Amino acid sequence: MLQVNDVIQLEKIRYRVLSVEQNTLFWIDIDSTKGLPESLHLEQYYQLVESGDLKRVDDPYLHLQGVNPEKSIKSQKKLEDNYTLIAPIIKDSLVFYKESRSKRINQVIVDKDVSKATIYRLLRRYWQRGQIKNALLSSFSNSGASGKRRNLTENKPGRPRQFGRGEGQPVTESIRKKFRIFIDKYLT
Repeated sequence: MLQVNDVIQLEKIRYRVLSVEQNTLFWIDIDSTKGLPESLHLEQYYQLVESGDLKRVDDPYLHLQGVNPEKSIKSQKKLEDNYTLIAPIIKDSLVFYKESRSKRINQVIVDKDVSKATIYRLLRRYWQRGQIKNALLSSFSNSGASGKRRNLTENKPGRPRQFGRGEGQPVTESIRKKFRIFIDKYLT
């Protein structure tokens, strides 16, 4: 049985079911950075299921349902602000129709003074991650390269010095060895 928020795969592309109305299914590619909801007739959907081309897969954003937003006031406010921006747009299933969606987006742009790109980014994140408020949480856990060593041997990263003499140097293997010797000798 097909349900809203199911994640299904067709030819290595994962889609989230956003809405099922009468004889139309609305879904979105959850891995695309520029995707918008697309429609598919239910007859085509059932043909794809019968042929075996379409299968249900695990939801990569399932963890967001149980996440409590960070206790920081700033992240909580950002989540609330983002949801407030898109709330008038996502109030009913007419949002999946292009004409209705564009009218609502233009109205929010005028009322809230935000860019169209911001609205589309938030809508896409909301739809791709499961149509829940927590879908709008920032993905800071995906930032950086935790546990990976930076190999910057040519130029020193960061701003040039404004005060003091000398120039910074990139950390090379020989400098790392000197740090390790110092730490082992004096700090442990």
